[in-house]
Amino acid sequence: MKKSMFLLAALSVALMPVSCGENGKDGPTVPVESVTISLSSLTMEVGQTLQLEVEVLPENATNKNVVWASSDDEVANVSEKGLVTVRSAGIAEITATCGKARGIFTAIVPAETAVAVDMGLPSGLKWASYNLGASKPEEFGDYYAWGEVVPRSENFTWETYKFYAGWDEYSNVKLSKYFSPVDNLKILQLGEKSGETVDDAARARLGGKWRMPTEEEFRELYNNCDILDGFTTLNGVRGFKFVNTEHPEKWIFLPAAGCLGDDTLDSGTSYLRYWSSTRHDIEDSAACLRCYFKWNESGSGINFEYRCYGLSIRPVCEE
Repeated sequence: MKKSMFLLAALSVALMPVSCGENGKDGPTVPVESVTISLSSLTMEVGQTLQLEVEVLPENATNKNVVWASSDDEVANVSEKGLVTVRSAGIAEITATCGKARGIFTAIVPAETAVAVDMGLPSGLKWASYNLGASKPEEFGDYYAWGEVVPRSENFTWETYKFYAGWDEYSNVKLSKYFSPVDNLKILQLGEKSGETVDDAARARLGGKWRMPTEEEFRELYNNCDILDGFTTLNGVRGFKFVNTEHPEKWIFLPAAGCLGDDTLDSGTSYLRYWSSTRHDIEDSAACLRCYFKWNESGSGINFEYRCYGLSIRPVCEE
């Protein structure tokens, strides 16, 4: 009787399900917690290749197989082992996914396409004749969350924002960059210094000396220019025409491209909004230019918008 009970117990143990750990060792399944790529972003050239390295943690994760993918194979593709090959100008996000974790590398391949306009400003700064992603002065162009270099057309929420880091106990958003508890950065990085990423969409898209205007450069524009008759139209599109007060032949047109929040487009029928590269004092926001029907202290000037929203960008050039 005792012998039969022993055999039955042994058989029960043999039939129990076992989760295999890494290298086939018995033990509980260990999930992947994080995937980190060796670089976060890099400005590259057509034909250039780059081998990305990846770190998967914890080290004893059960399955550390990484799946590589590109958001745009026409710009840059990636092999099964993380070798990136650039094919054309543009921006591509390379993702390394393992389990529920992933890391992102942004391949930036600039294309000089913007046209600089000398507005006769005291600083000598030149403004692009049309929005980032547009090909004509009256076109809206692309929409960007502040600090992101890849344009989107929907889902402009905190949860999809590049620098989103959750919520605190007071229901305030936490951010992973350009945030005083994390760093003291107040201007979007251009990738010009060692270790810097390119967080300025105009620099990423156009390269060279192109970038987004600062808050003070927006002030210089409207302090030295007239806005003729408030809202005007260009080829049927409503917007504002900034004209140099002493040289009326020097002007740029900013269409009222509106603002994207969640999936809703504020069509801009009453005002326009454009990102600057400057972080606002309210830290979940960034400074932007706003223009309303009438040019006055309460209706136009520098204001702010939540960083996760989608706004247009008008690039500037220092040369």
